[in-house]
Amino acid sequence: MPWGLEIPLDPFFGIIATAPPPAWGRCGSPVPRSFGGNMDNKELRPGTTLYLPVFNEGALFFAGDGHGVQGDGEVCITRWRPASPDISSHRAQGHGAVMAVRESATHLMSIGLDEISTMPPSRRCAKW
Repeated sequence: MPWGLEIPLDPFFGIIATAPPPAWGRCGSPVPRSFGGNMDNKELRPGTTLYLPVFNEGALFFAGDGHGVQGDGEVCITRWRPASPDISSHRAQGHGAVMAVRESATHLMSIGLDEISTMPPSRRCAKW
């Protein structure tokens, strides 16, 4: 930057999702739900695995809203958006995810995606 500040890149996608169940109809991406969506979770960086439930044939996977670096959350919508990072998707058969779960070499993280409360998703993840 012109004033001398350097910010190291730590890229991730803000939106990662499979298609919602057909019974839900069309769903926008702003509100994340069990199929993923606009999570803006900086822990979903390269090298981690994200398990998402699959509600449709072929999963209909989507990733977008690339972030170059972000703190914990988008306070005042502050983040830096470079070109989107590369992503690879692989079909993990039989993992049985009923909600979004992130796995790294050292951690397993439940991602509470419920419009009302984080407790129901946390209980579902604990049972998984």
